[in-house]
Amino acid sequence: MLTVTSDTLAGSHATCSCGHDLHSVWVSPHPVHKKRKFWYGVFWGVSGGRPDRIEWKCRLCGDLLAQSTDEILLIRYRHE
Repeated sequence: MLTVTSDTLAGSHATCSCGHDLHSVWVSPHPVHKKRKFWYGVFWGVSGGRPDRIEWKCRLCGDLLAQSTDEILLIRYRHE
């Protein structure tokens, strides 16, 4: 698993166990919120705002390829 920033995301070459890399259509970013933010959204009907981190996972095998806490990437992928 890699820790990426907005500068190193394009050049990263992490692969999962089934052979897909970060730029494959089978790998997608998932925003991860803290449970506190999740329950705030459930009870009050508003989103928790910016996620705490972004994780790139393969949709076929479920492997975690990369994660990031970079502010630019958090804003870019917050609604994925």
